[in-house]
Amino acid sequence: MFTSEPDGRTPKGQATRARILEAALGLFASKGFGATTLRDIAAEAGVSLGLTYRYFRTKEDLVVVLYGDVAKRVVANLPRLPKGTIAARFAALVEHKLRILTPHKEPFAALLVAALDPSSKASVLADASSEIREAMRTAFRALVDGAEDAPAEGSEAVALTLYAAHLLLLLVWVHDSTPAARRTRDILTAMRDAIAFARPFLAAPGALAALERACTTLAPVFWKEKSR
Repeated sequence: MFTSEPDGRTPKGQATRARILEAALGLFASKGFGATTLRDIAAEAGVSLGLTYRYFRTKEDLVVVLYGDVAKRVVANLPRLPKGTIAARFAALVEHKLRILTPHKEPFAALLVAALDPSSKASVLADASSEIREAMRTAFRALVDGAEDAPAEGSEAVALTLYAAHLLLLLVWVHDSTPAARRTRDILTAMRDAIAFARPFLAAPGALAALERACTTLAPVFWKEKSR
């Protein structure tokens, strides 16, 4: 179940907010994101539309909260990542995120359309989710910096590369119909092995500089600040 973080509301208010989130997840799975309205979500949660508006002005706002809940749980798990290589820690972080998402795979698959729509507030690269991406930036930087083979320089570029790779894997996961998402986990294993294989090459002359140049182009897409 997705949780509501304490934000000054009463326990009853927190429970209502969590119920609205759960109702939305169920409707996104059964009806799809585009066909679901806030009125539908309010009815499913057993609350008035006006009360729903107190918590979420749009259904896109609700989606951003769902993204944020996942990010907070990933960050909270950072101290429990293995004290090993970048490759091993990457695999552990992604596996943990998959465990969080798996009970809600159908609604998150339904959200994929909005997540990839650049005009949607619910887009994973929208300004509304910039704080969430910043939390994930912190997580992936901690993943790299806490590894036994962390590079002396270029941690930011490595972290961004791994973040982009994990987003591609999640795209595979939402379409993966194999039992227990076996195909996704096979790809994750292959990614782990590829990272382990590639890590020594960062020490080659010019390799890190080339990665940093590529990430200089990518960084504004993923890490951009909120519009003012």
